[in-house]
Amino acid sequence: MTNMQLNGRATQLEGGKNLWDVIEDANRFRSFLRVDQSQGSHLLEAFKSNSSLADSWQPVDLVLSLGKGEKDKPIADFMSGFVSVAISGKALGVLTPSLLDQAECLPLNTDAGTYFALNVTAVNCLDQGHSTLKLFSNSQRIMRVEKYAFYWEKLNGIHIFRLPELGISRLFVSDTFKQAVEENSLTGLLFYPVPLSD
Repeated sequence: MTNMQLNGRATQLEGGKNLWDVIEDANRFRSFLRVDQSQGSHLLEAFKSNSSLADSWQPVDLVLSLGKGEKDKPIADFMSGFVSVAISGKALGVLTPSLLDQAECLPLNTDAGTYFALNVTAVNCLDQGHSTLKLFSNSQRIMRVEKYAFYWEKLNGIHIFRLPELGISRLFVSDTFKQAVEENSLTGLLFYPVPLSD
């Protein structure tokens, strides 16, 4: 695919599709905390493995954060404070299966109702040779991507994904996913246009 442009709103892909970098909006909405904090490293490694967790998954116990100012914030459909994004049962019910085709929805035990952890598949689609990368000085590992170049054919039909080079720190979605979130008034995500290499 060619002629990818950044328009003032989003990264425009061929066929009028857009690509977005998303994070949970923990400033405006409540966050979760794990009841058992010792699970952190184990869960992080499991989600970084880029493999199915369904067969071995044990629901994790989460509670709403009671930190300063937290009680005044509303509860969102997409919540932070877990290793991965936590998605509400409501959101899962209105998003079509094709939008979550690249993610497992793993049950969580929460004091805020029905939520699931999203185990999002990493897609090996970053064209490092044409991307603008900032590397760690003592290795060839990527610290951050300043401008992205992709093997676009690997993203056909994919609406949510991660990049293996960035671990679970970044989540990318299509314009179709963003529109479904907005049309169904789902809360808790911030969308940023993905900067592309020239």
